[in-house]
Amino acid sequence: MNRAQINRDLFNQAASIYGQMGQGVPTFTGTPGGGRFTSFLQQVIQQGTAALAEYKQRQLQQQLQQAQQAKLSAPQRSIPRTLKSTLGQAGAGVRGAKSNQMKMAQQRGVRASNQLQTGAYLSPSGGMMSTPYGSSINLA
Repeated sequence: MNRAQINRDLFNQAASIYGQMGQGVPTFTGTPGGGRFTSFLQQVIQQGTAALAEYKQRQLQQQLQQAQQAKLSAPQRSIPRTLKSTLGQAGAGVRGAKSNQMKMAQQRGVRASNQLQTGAYLSPSGGMMSTPYGSSINLA
């Protein structure tokens, strides 16, 4: 391989490193000849590799910070409103009335809390009982 090919390959490598950071390859300001440009490109590649590692680390930290900020701000907007509206509807409407009726019947010990199913469990006065009417009569 001649020196021109080596320099071209080194320059392409430096260009890909600096291109990932959105920068151009630093310019050679010395006098050419005697392998100075080749050693300059090798030095630029070493510096570029270190700078690229720092650049990627900074980007990763920024992404993590943005993700944490998004994570902290997103639940405060959507989840509590949804949860609040869902919980607010729990005791409203027909379902709420049915739920309260069932709760009252369970507290009294009535087995079937639906009024249509409790025919045998209504007392003569129309109130609910835990035992069927007449079950306490001694038939012996």
